[in-house]
Amino acid sequence: MAGYEAMLAPAIRRISDKLGRAAVAAEVADYLGLDRGLVLSEIRKMPGDRRGQPVSGLASGPASKSEMPVRERVLLRSLLQSTEVRAVLLPRLTEFGVTRSFVIWPVLGEIQKLYAEDPEFGYEALESVVTEEAKALLSSALFADHSPDVFTVEQAQGFLSRLEGEELQLGFREVQKAIKAAEGAGNMEEAMRLMRVATDLQRRIRAASA
Repeated sequence: MAGYEAMLAPAIRRISDKLGRAAVAAEVADYLGLDRGLVLSEIRKMPGDRRGQPVSGLASGPASKSEMPVRERVLLRSLLQSTEVRAVLLPRLTEFGVTRSFVIWPVLGEIQKLYAEDPEFGYEALESVVTEEAKALLSSALFADHSPDVFTVEQAQGFLSRLEGEELQLGFREVQKAIKAAEGAGNMEEAMRLMRVATDLQRRIRAASA
């Protein structure tokens, strides 16, 4: 990191836009043979130019740090920084309905498309196709805190298991609502059928959490 600190960090500090910094930092890391994660970690520690305007969407949009769960920030950083984690997560990630409630869902959709075309896509490719709102989400995930946390392959596998459990829980709650509706309508045959579905879901939930 010595060459980076001496020659290029001062120049990168003069870039007030954080997404611009990230793009330059990625190119610098590749050129110098440095780990992108380390360079991005250093970039996160740099104060922005206070005379400039904040990145669009960071101050009051859905990308604010307080509104983006930690696990979603870690997920997004992991997908951007590790091709191994991508290979574990992306073939299954968007099959879970619960991910559609994620704050970062607009970005996940674009990541999925890029992965289908090029599994080793870079940050610049993603930035070039996302909306301004999604860019704000990226900025929040990469720069809202100084945490370098990313998933290992094993943690990514565990994350999928947790999503599967959440999906089953969501399905169970929906079936419970349907049971009440069937009972309220006097359709006891349908209510009994749904109870059997609920019992099966409970069994699968217990198995997933074991």
